[in-house]
Amino acid sequence: MEFTGIEESTVVPIEKPEARLSEIPHARQMCAAPNYNAFRLPTIAVGKSGKAPGQLNCPRTVSIESATGNIYVTDVDNNRIQIFSQTGDYLSHFGYPHLKWPWGILIKRDNIYVTDVGHDAIFLFRLPDLTMIEKAGKSGSGREEFDHPRQLAISPNQHLYIPDPYNDRVQIMT
Repeated sequence: MEFTGIEESTVVPIEKPEARLSEIPHARQMCAAPNYNAFRLPTIAVGKSGKAPGQLNCPRTVSIESATGNIYVTDVDNNRIQIFSQTGDYLSHFGYPHLKWPWGILIKRDNIYVTDVGHDAIFLFRLPDLTMIEKAGKSGSGREEFDHPRQLAISPNQHLYIPDPYNDRVQIMT
């Protein structure tokens, strides 16, 4: 399955990562809060630890909706995307029951692309109603198959770049 408007997928191999998450002792500690003293202290905090709306459990990636300035946060262990205002106020969440460990998020125009590690897939949601439009990919090592997709990027010509770390490649959906 491919996203609407995306014609073909291409697989581009990359160098093998030095360590895989499964090979890192105590990998769960990677969800620990970053050391802000190394750069500068944040001016606001978005969310707090927990499972209730507005609370986060292992936030991974942030994307900003350009039209509103709203902050979209992947809430990995709560299997959802949370939305906060520019000032950090909780607004809404979406993704459950579709998502299982959403990791990367990218907002482009009226599209929200989400990488999902639990499903080894890419989900497409539509703004403003946050409807799930499409799911692309499945577990594996073939074309349009993923093994723990995490981040994603989109080029000016609308090609979607998806690192596929455990398959040692980047897939490009054109």
